[in-house]
Amino acid sequence: MKKALCVVAALMMAASFAHAQTVDFGWYGLDNIYGMNGFYNFNTSGQSARSMGMGGLYYTMDNEGYSSYLNPAGMVYTQKALMSIGFLSSMDVHEGAPLHINTPDFYDPETDYDFVRNINDFDRERNQIDNGGAVAPFYYFDREWWVGLGFHKSYDLFSEYKMPKYLDGDRAVYTQHGSIDIVNAGIATRLIPQLSFGVNMNVYVRGYTADLYNATPYRDDYGDTLFTSGHYRDKSKFSGTNFDFGAILDMDMFRVALNISTSLTLTQEATITNEVIQQNGLPNGVIDRITATNKFPMCYGGGIAFTPNEQLTVGFDLTMKPFSKYKIDIDPQQNAYTDLTDYDPEWEDLTQFRFGAEYILDFTSFDIPLRAGFQNIPGVMKAETFYAHLDTSNGSVVHDSTVIGDQFNTNIFTIGTGLKLEKIWFDIAYQFGSSDTEQGFEIDKPLPATDDVFDYSNKYAYSRIYISASMLF
Repeated sequence: MKKALCVVAALMMAASFAHAQTVDFGWYGLDNIYGMNGFYNFNTSGQSARSMGMGGLYYTMDNEGYSSYLNPAGMVYTQKALMSIGFLSSMDVHEGAPLHINTPDFYDPETDYDFVRNINDFDRERNQIDNGGAVAPFYYFDREWWVGLGFHKSYDLFSEYKMPKYLDGDRAVYTQHGSIDIVNAGIATRLIPQLSFGVNMNVYVRGYTADLYNATPYRDDYGDTLFTSGHYRDKSKFSGTNFDFGAILDMDMFRVALNISTSLTLTQEATITNEVIQQNGLPNGVIDRITATNKFPMCYGGGIAFTPNEQLTVGFDLTMKPFSKYKIDIDPQQNAYTDLTDYDPEWEDLTQFRFGAEYILDFTSFDIPLRAGFQNIPGVMKAETFYAHLDTSNGSVVHDSTVIGDQFNTNIFTIGTGLKLEKIWFDIAYQFGSSDTEQGFEIDKPLPATDDVFDYSNKYAYSRIYISASMLF
């Protein structure tokens, strides 16, 4: 492999993995999710299949055993103790990732360069129990109260990244498995008959393990092809606590809800292993333990629902997350990674809209709901296009500039239904949507047999099935 292609590979890896940040160090905490931060869902909304079937509508709704999440004031609509559990089947697909060389295989005899088309997809297909919860009413000092317990995934960080053919023989496989989960407990009451209020405490747990395996071929002085292999591992666990405060004003046909989520200091304890097996077969690497303090700002939300009769509900939610204020403190134990205070990843503010409707078909002994909705999922990153030129005199690639594009955004449509009996009911929802964000890596001097070797487009297809079951006690 020629020097130019090695430099191209290194530059494109840096562009993808570091998001073109101006800070030069090897680890970014929660912002270190390779190439995918634009597509991870940092827009926590509803959890049940009923909510998801209505576009994630949540703040004003009766949310069964999930009512303690986000807006715990909704627990007051629970008449008896109940329990719910939810299942998720996801088939998300991300196509055209960075490191995608958009040209057929060809050989350039003038420069002795081999160029190979590389198809990279992020695989996020999995089945899992996604959430669960329980709510129960009780009386104390002549006042009715509601308590709730639950768990759910706050940030799902699962992805798999494979490069079956990378620049004339290189290979790399990246896997990241895990999530940041919430265990919560809430309490609510009615201040007056029309106004309910609740508070919820969230405890953040769990984490992820990320592994990057790669092998880089090179030719020795005798023309033989050898490999340098490497293994990078990031094993992180998270901890933190914050609170949700919610209120619902119920005016017969209308409900109005407000929600405040306090700021969150999410501590990330990571063990980083970076090992390289050299051509002589001897390992060389570093191990570091790093504490990252992820500082999330206070977030706000609200919603309104209109119920003209017992069969029909139409609602709208709005959530605002000023994530441009998000900061990370990095504190490594060793000097392998730069000690940096108040690192700013330059995330974007998130504003999410959720619309939804439900119509109940009454069949006397059971009900069948029909649901539909829409939501947008804005990403914390913007698209970036990197410009460079190829210096054929010395076989190097020079990075000239970076142009920032549009914010990543996915539009999601949902449909749902279910079956509700007297003491047990089931709900199912299907969510689908996509985004197509132009960005790329462009060289101003076209190479032989191609015009734009390094152009690419990020495409994200979102496909998920939610199933929930609830039971009264």
